[in-house]
Amino acid sequence: RNPSADGYYFDGWYKEAACTNAWNFSTDTVTENTTLYANWIVGHTHNNIAFVAWNESNSLPTEGGYSYYLTNDVTLTEPWNVSVGPIGPCLNGHTIIAATGNRAIYITENGVLNLYDCAGESAGKITGGSTTGDGGGIYINGGTFNMYGGKVTGSSASQSGGGVCIDGGTFNMYGGTITSNTAVNNG
Repeated sequence: RNPSADGYYFDGWYKEAACTNAWNFSTDTVTENTTLYANWIVGHTHNNIAFVAWNESNSLPTEGGYSYYLTNDVTLTEPWNVSVGPIGPCLNGHTIIAATGNRAIYITENGVLNLYDCAGESAGKITGGSTTGDGGGIYINGGTFNMYGGKVTGSSASQSGGGVCIDGGTFNMYGGTITSNTAVNNG
């Protein structure tokens, strides 16, 4: 069993303090007293995925293959365009606030968004989206949205999908909540 520590990801056992050469439990053998060194990376994990800290308060990353956790609330100045993937944020109990008069997140054809939240009862949220079209909170236009945790709440659309609108693409909800959003047509 591997060790764990709050705020850190266990990266494995190494042969030296600099953590350069990993110990291979299948091929390395102990022939004398041996010290192994634990390598720790600041961050945390979900589903065996290591997350690193995201410290910005007015933007979110746009590069795919990036898993991170928020260290503070993020107030967007424009919709977050997810056009590659996967991008995997952990809300970590924090809030993503949409730019005034815009949806919060726009997922395009090749975009993949995996949303996590490790905060439990004080779940992080995506909120404040408001659009004169579809998808006040999250608009999926051919991409994929996998929701594992967090809340989508407090957003509105003058047409369809106050919280989440799917206009082609895929939405998989494994956890989290979508609540208290409004839309004129089709919720």
